[in-house]
Formats: sequence, C-alpha cells, structure tokens
Amino acid sequence: MNWLNDIRIRTKTFGGFGLVLTLLVLIGGIAIYELLRGSDTFQTYRELARQSNALTAVGTHMRDTRLGVKDFIIRGDQESAQRVRLAQKEAVEAAALAMGVNDDAEKNERLSSIKTALEGYEEAFEKVVDFRAQRDALVNTQLNVLGPQIREKLTVIMETAARDGDSVAAYRAGVTQQHLMLARFYVQKYLVDNAETAFERV
Repeated sequence: MNWLNDIRIRTKTFGGFGLVLTLLVLIGGIAIYELLRGSDTFQTYRELARQSNALTAVGTHMRDTRLGVKDFIIRGDQESAQRVRLAQKEAVEAAALAMGVNDDAEKNERLSSIKTALEGYEEAFEKVVDFRAQRDALVNTQLNVLGPQIREKLTVIMETAARDGDSVAAYRAGVTQQHLMLARFYVQKYLVDNAETAFERV
C-alpha cells in the first residue's frame, strides 16, 4: 500500500472520477442492453397473447355453436337456429383471424383444417335444420292428425259394442285403444330423446 501513498492527490482524484465514470458507462450500457432485450421479450409476449386470444375466440364461438345446436335439437325454433348460424360465422372468422396473427406454418395448417371442419359443421347443421322441418311436417300433418282420428273411431266401436252388448268387441277395441295410446306415447318420447328403446316399443 506504500505505492498508493506515492501517487499524487491530483492523480488519485482524477483516477477516482475516471473509475466512477467508467463504472457509470458500464452500468448504463448493461441497462440499455437489458431494456432492448426486455422490449424484444415484450414483443414476443404480445404476439403470443394475440395468438392465444384468437384461439380462445375460436373455442368460445365453437362452444356457443354447440350449445345453440343443443337448444335447436330440444326446441326446434328459428331463434336457436339463428344463434347457431351467428356463432358458427364468428367461429370461422375467428379461425381466419387466428391464421392471420400466426407465423408458424404448422399451426396455420392446423388452423386451416379447423376452419374447414367448422365450415363442414355449418353444412351439417343446415341438414339438421332441413330434417327437423321434415320431421315437424310429418308430425303435424300425419301423426297429430291420424292419431286422434283412430282414437275417435275406436271410441265409436267401443260405444257401439257396449250398446249392442258385445263385450268381446268392446274389450278388443279397448285393448287396441290402449296400444294406440302407448304407441303415440312412445312416438312422442322417441321424437324428444331419440332413444332406441322408445323406437322399439312403437
């Protein structure tokens, strides 16, 4: 430490300032480097967040589509069908948007197949709507008309047989009417839940 005493005060002072300035420049350089690196990290995070939001939108709209289809199957109303169509359109648009914010070719290929599947889902739903319209027409013009007519004719047969004292005819008409009522019941049950057991009971 004797050599430190040999250095002049002026040199020590300027050397100290120089050392402090060198340290400040070094710290400033490190800070600038880290800020630039943080900016790149934030940019990457921003891109990932946009991609994630776009994919979440696809999933959300597809969920809404499926819920709307469920409601349409239960109710068969046009309001549910319109909800499905709107959610379906938004799901396809969200898939296209997700492809636009994504740079990865493999992910874009998957998104393209999802978009194609969504469009296929839309076409299949329109077929369901058509089948539902056919089903409703058959129910309203055939089942709901013929069922009461047959029941009324069986009632007339039962009343006539009772007046004539023909207990065998009255009994058979009653049994037939019971089977008719059960058949109508299981037809309605099948139309609601499409259970194979109800179909077999008809």
